[in-house]
Amino acid sequence: MHEVDVCLVNPPSHQRNPFNLAIPYLSASLKQSGFTTKIIDATALGLGPEQTAERVASCRPRFVGLTVFSSIRVRPAQQAIAEIRHRLPDAAVVVGGIMATLCPEEFAPYCDLVVTGPGEQVLAEIVRTWPGSGVYRLPGVAFHHREQDRLVVNPPEYADDLDALPFPDWDGVLEDLSLDRVFFYNEISYRRELAVPALTSRGCPFRCAFCSNWILGAKQVRRRSPENVVRELAWVKDRLGISLFHFCDDNFGYYPRHVEGICDGIVEAGLDVRWRCTISANAAKREATVRSLARAGCVRAMVGVESGDPEILERINKPIPIDDTERGVTLLKAAGIPVTTSFIIGLPGDTEQSVLRSMELAVRLRPSDLLVWSAIPLPKTEMREMAKDEGGLLESDDPYDPSPPPVRYVTPGLRGWDLMRLTIVFYSYWASHDFMRAIRFLFIRLHYMGLSLGYRLKLTAALLRVMLVLLTRRALGRPLRFPRWARDRKAG
Repeated sequence: MHEVDVCLVNPPSHQRNPFNLAIPYLSASLKQSGFTTKIIDATALGLGPEQTAERVASCRPRFVGLTVFSSIRVRPAQQAIAEIRHRLPDAAVVVGGIMATLCPEEFAPYCDLVVTGPGEQVLAEIVRTWPGSGVYRLPGVAFHHREQDRLVVNPPEYADDLDALPFPDWDGVLEDLSLDRVFFYNEISYRRELAVPALTSRGCPFRCAFCSNWILGAKQVRRRSPENVVRELAWVKDRLGISLFHFCDDNFGYYPRHVEGICDGIVEAGLDVRWRCTISANAAKREATVRSLARAGCVRAMVGVESGDPEILERINKPIPIDDTERGVTLLKAAGIPVTTSFIIGLPGDTEQSVLRSMELAVRLRPSDLLVWSAIPLPKTEMREMAKDEGGLLESDDPYDPSPPPVRYVTPGLRGWDLMRLTIVFYSYWASHDFMRAIRFLFIRLHYMGLSLGYRLKLTAALLRVMLVLLTRRALGRPLRFPRWARDRKAG
């Protein structure tokens, strides 16, 4: 006797990202179709593959659905599937999510079906018709054809009417988890607060070389109506008592008037909420849009700058003029919205001079906070092909390595430098231009990153050391350059 129809699983991972929104959306759609569900977030629960399988087996489901949304979850998901198969040989296993869409060949040998593209309608139809042969003709379904020994992938369909989808099933998520395990602490003005993720649109038309969104097939931005978005915010606030939200759209602000409509709806409804978003400089440079954000409760905006070098931006297919970025950030700050800027170092074509230009831009922008990443060529992205052509991929590179991302790629222009140390140099240079910013970063931001005390002290010492070197060079009027400390010692 089956206890539930479908057990939905967020696979194990060491990395605690914002909650996987696909799972509560899938659960809500399945319940709307009359099926029972159980949600197991192995990441939030701290479960390994075997423990995950044991928890799934205890539910005795007819179906097990895993959603894999990042490359570091691919290997743990495969391990969890093998353990689930061992314990539940009669249950059908379906895998979906971003990674299943990008690389269905990684999952088809392990499971019954792979779902590429959006899964809400398809999964409900699979559960309704399995094991009938019709499931193999459903849009977005991929499977290993055993007789022909080949992978079959049906093109996915993307629904235009996002308002038809039910709101995420947060009640199902919270059956086994407390609020702080799901909507974990969010950094807003360096305070700990719970934040609920939400989507106002899906899809992105751009094809940035480092990003996989455009490969997923949803090249058109499909929008929810402003009224539908506002209703969800009010519903979540009433149900969960949380008034802070994080809009995690692929391209929030692509349609500025849509964003302005949502902001107007929040104001007109008298809804006392606060929220953060990631917004492009193209949208942030519109004064009307920025005024709407501030009026409707936006308390932080992240702008993906990526590089301060126009040639690098052109090369990674993100040719946003630096002037537009500076104007957008200036408008956001003038409206009282704290800004986080995000940069990537080690992009294809990067050199010492291009990274130094990025560092100078970060100082000119004067954001409230800064994020610096070392470039990782994700599977199936254009950047990965560039890395192969450059010969920059390291021999140890495994695109699905579940360990904390080490440096897996070094662009020729930065060979001889340790990219992880260069991120410390970047942070140090930015923080050294503002004493209070340095204090907040060293003693508050690092605390919120969840690092061990020993590692935090080690990182703080490195930051202070580099900051002192940079301040000394500036005081002596010497030109900016990377300190010798950032050299790659393995490279000699």
